[in-house]
Amino acid sequence: MGPTISVSPESPLLDEELTIRGTGFEPGERVRLVAEFEVLWGQFRGEATFETDESGHIDLTEQAPVAGDYEGVRPMGLVEFAELVERADDGPGAIADSHRLTVRAERNGDTVAESFVQRRALDSQVDTLTVEDEHEEFVGDLYLPSGDGPHPGVVVLGGSGGGVPAGPRAKLLASQGYAVLALAYFQRAGSTDSDRDDEHLPEELIEVPIEYTQGAIEWFRDHDRVQSVPVGVVGTSRGSELAYLLGARVSSVRTVVGYVPSGVLFEGISFNGNSGPAWVADGDPIPHVDYRFKRRYYLAALWHVLRGKPVPIEITYRGGLADADADTVEAATVPVENIGGPVLSLAGGDDAMWPSDELGAKAVERLEGQEYDHFHDHVVYPDAGHSILVPYLPVRGRESTPVFPRFSFAMGGRPAGYAEADVDSWQRVLETLERGLG
Repeated sequence: MGPTISVSPESPLLDEELTIRGTGFEPGERVRLVAEFEVLWGQFRGEATFETDESGHIDLTEQAPVAGDYEGVRPMGLVEFAELVERADDGPGAIADSHRLTVRAERNGDTVAESFVQRRALDSQVDTLTVEDEHEEFVGDLYLPSGDGPHPGVVVLGGSGGGVPAGPRAKLLASQGYAVLALAYFQRAGSTDSDRDDEHLPEELIEVPIEYTQGAIEWFRDHDRVQSVPVGVVGTSRGSELAYLLGARVSSVRTVVGYVPSGVLFEGISFNGNSGPAWVADGDPIPHVDYRFKRRYYLAALWHVLRGKPVPIEITYRGGLADADADTVEAATVPVENIGGPVLSLAGGDDAMWPSDELGAKAVERLEGQEYDHFHDHVVYPDAGHSILVPYLPVRGRESTPVFPRFSFAMGGRPAGYAEADVDSWQRVLETLERGLG
């Protein structure tokens, strides 16, 4: 019958491991497999050469390639370690609900077999609503699983990029059966009028009123397809600060997950020369730690730019924490012991944006000091940086993120470290949400 390639399941979610097999080849033959797909920040291509077994078969769940983009037995290696072929013109954006993954087998440069699947970030039975159409004050997306519910609710918060969280995390959580509110709490950096700007949102991560997010949670809880209590919050980077704050201040929030998090609050971020607290409550600044900016940092940053290298900024946070006195750090540390449910911290040990391993530990250390009687854990992935995502997305190129032409921030981490962190952290997130929300 000739060579064939099979990829299953036929319509998987992004976080589902695929089974890729080849049959009908000659025993001991070398066959190159090529995977092509387009997701998030561009078009990708993964390649690896395999030697068929005595039956002329290839099975990526059991075999390691003899050459190619990755080493060892990795069922999803063709996807995870794919190379970026063409970057999207407008940079990373909202992930499509689905994308086509094509896998083909080549012999002497000729395609002899091909198969494809449609990978989905969002289950087809999930309803998607734009929050602004439902409530004029709040900005975000609402994902509601099929059925009347009520479904356990999770609020997803992005980081310092602002805007509505654009990654696949919210969609995948909804596909797992959670009602999800992907909420913006300040405008996307560099956005235009077409980017869902709203007069209710601050333009920058400066003096963001937590009452806005508290109000959004109350509106979310009142939805007839959402379980009103308890609610979970998943926050990434600076959004983890807000997630911990909400858990400590809002009685209905009883499960909190922080990706590359901080249990200590820092000053805001402005590209207009402003400075001040990131968060305010009833108009009053919430205590925070200032950054450390010294002449040698500016010189080091300039040196990186002139050499075309990404700029690490974790020293500004680490240095600010070292400069602050004990009373300041104590006042800026979120009282996470008030959350009253599971708390999970997921950090990169090689984080170049901020020291999430140290900052995330602050939250868990406080819980342990208060003899917290709910589940809590702080997991550090030594070879991951600031860009931990969901399983089975490309891991190459995450070491930095472009900001302007010839200027990028260092994220840290290495491809294999991200591959491990993506899969392990996601399983822990699902287990924590199940534990806290049922």
